Amino acid sequence: KKVPGARPEYFVYDGRDRLVLRQDGEMRRDNKWLFHRYDALNRTVLTGFYRRSAPLDREQLQAVVDAFYHGALPDDPKYHEVREKGSGTLLGYTQRSFPKVHSAQQYLKVYYYDNYDFAHQVGQRFRSTEGYANRESGVRGQLTGTKTKLLDGSHGWLDHSYYYDAKYRLLQQVSAHPGGIQERSHYRYSFQGQVLESRTDYSGPLSLSIGERFTYDHRDRLLSTEHRINEGDWVTLAHHRYN
Repeated sequence: KKVPGARPEYFVYDGRDRLVLRQDGEMRRDNKWLFHRYDALNRTVLTGFYRRSAPLDREQLQAVVDAFYHGALPDDPKYHEVREKGSGTLLGYTQRSFPKVHSAQQYLKVYYYDNYDFAHQVGQRFRSTEGYANRESGVRGQLTGTKTKLLDGSHGWLDHSYYYDAKYRLLQQVSAHPGGIQERSHYRYSFQGQVLESRTDYSGPLSLSIGERFTYDHRDRLLSTEHRINEGDWVTLAHHRYN
């Protein structure tokens, strides 16, 4: 792909027509490609940087990918990763598809789906909160957690966990921030699915709670937004009128 003012961007695909590698002009200077690896449902599970000792152009690297999958049927296990623990796995996933990158430092983001069987969830368990619904245990098909690499040279990660209600609406979100701060957001919905109230609690070096309330008219249009800090009084931030 070529856009004005930028160097060409190159793309490499696997036998299932999924994007495997992408490289822009800046990455080309460092001889690196951004890779994507998938699960059996073609959901992205791992992204990161892939480097080769000798630079290859797009056509040469496409040939390398084609050779890796040569003879593999579309449902071949080589085409997707599986959540597993133990030897031969990294960040909770197998190392079966192209490219096989064995250093966790080269990964940028990890996605977890369908359940909460991933390591960082231990410190981000769901907390029942008065006035809010309980989580749904069966969350097949939903994104349940992510890990995002810090680019400050520390090789650390920011962990996130997502919990849903019986209608698969986001009920509680737990996020880690630099400095040991944890953010936990809660959401309450109307029957139609609008957010009626949210509360975000910060713990660690920062201790703070921020609440928001929303009202709607009979056509589900937003009427008012209220805000409060900790257990203070509610303050109206916005009020809307419609013709």
